[in-house]
Amino acid sequence: MLRSRDTDADDDSQKNLHLLVVEEIARHKGVPPVRLHPPLYSVIDPDALDAVLANDTSESDSLSLTVSFEYDGCVVKVDSTHDVEVVPSDEASER
Repeated sequence: MLRSRDTDADDDSQKNLHLLVVEEIARHKGVPPVRLHPPLYSVIDPDALDAVLANDTSESDSLSLTVSFEYDGCVVKVDSTHDVEVVPSDEASER
């Protein structure tokens, strides 16, 4: 299991969330982000992902939203705190 929380939070806030997702999937797969196949946009709309999980500080801190989707044998979970988790599909189904 990989989580983006292991990276610097300041760096995370400067990137679009979908780029963090691409980096975590690539790290999980052991390939450079540009070598991911299929491209993320063929599975989920990157702009919509960014918009849905935008970290809006005007909202209550108690609200949290998580988006999960399957990507090439993995389940990817992304939340509104920009935490990204990538696990194999079979491992995710055991949870």
